[in-house]
Amino acid sequence: MTKDVLQVVAVLIIQNNSVLLVRHVNSKHIENIYGLPGGKKEINETEIMGAKRELEEETGLVASLSDLFRLPTLWRDSVPFKDESIRLCSMRVFRCKHYSGIIRATEKEIPEWIPLTNVGKLNLLPNVQEAIQEGLRF
Repeated sequence: MTKDVLQVVAVLIIQNNSVLLVRHVNSKHIENIYGLPGGKKEINETEIMGAKRELEEETGLVASLSDLFRLPTLWRDSVPFKDESIRLCSMRVFRCKHYSGIIRATEKEIPEWIPLTNVGKLNLLPNVQEAIQEGLRF
């Protein structure tokens, strides 16, 4: 495990008792695992700007900065990567209730609406289920 913490930003969208998750495929880092739309925060961007960017990159959806609400918890956990390395990651999650656009998949991410009752049956990145539970309170 490296000493540097990988800063991750993510967006939580819950609608009609379903949550928007992204299934990661063909990725150089992780494979066949679900997570919130999100990814690495770039050096020169704020957390909220990174969350907005990642939502659009991974799903095609667009949210304004004012539509993103920062959840209280900064999640931290060790994440296993395909190359068998383990990275310590921090994940800042933003709840989004208003967005525009049409969901689309990429070569590496497939966005899917998952019923909240089925989330626990999936292979999830660390802290995703906990972040969803926290987001339900807002």
